[in-house]
Amino acid sequence: MHEEPRERRVLLLVAAPPASGKTFIGKKIAQEFGDCVYLDLDSLNVLSRRVCDAAGCPFDKDASFFREFVRDDEYRALFAFAFEALDFCRLVIISAPLTREIRDAERFSKVVSQAAKHGADVIPVWVLADPSACAGNMLARNEARDQHKRQDLEAYLSRVDFTRPALISPHWQVDNRSKTSWQADVRRIVMEIKARLAEADDQREAQG
Repeated sequence: MHEEPRERRVLLLVAAPPASGKTFIGKKIAQEFGDCVYLDLDSLNVLSRRVCDAAGCPFDKDASFFREFVRDDEYRALFAFAFEALDFCRLVIISAPLTREIRDAERFSKVVSQAAKHGADVIPVWVLADPSACAGNMLARNEARDQHKRQDLEAYLSRVDFTRPALISPHWQVDNRSKTSWQADVRRIVMEIKARLAEADDQREAQG
């Protein structure tokens, strides 16, 4: 029985340290497509907070309890949603720090392999920000999730790696260090994704 060539799909990973503007950039890209799925790690905070409460631990994503018992399961859930969505949508966007997934080649390779089973290419995007901007964003949004970071913001920021991960090409970087610098980068990324999907469509038609 002849099987029709499958539409090519894209899993876009918008990554950066907390308060770098990942959500803002991820949603700007999503708005350019409309018919995509946008997933944000922060949406799982309500569940993660309950886990911490049940364990009698503070809801602090830098705490040892969270890193050991909650962090990786948050990401497993997030990626499970993403892979399921890829079966029905050509573009899925994840917004999350993805600290381990994009700095550890083995972890990243696993994400790529899982996405490939759903016919998707993985494109990681890095949001370039600086510590002072992140501090300002964190203070301005004044959210409970940042409470522990704000207690000693300087110490927290000193531990954060703001450098672009080696796994991400400069071509897929969005400069979010000013109010307008991100615009050209977002336009370029949107055009690149559309071009990739269009090229995949042409190849599929040729094969069909």
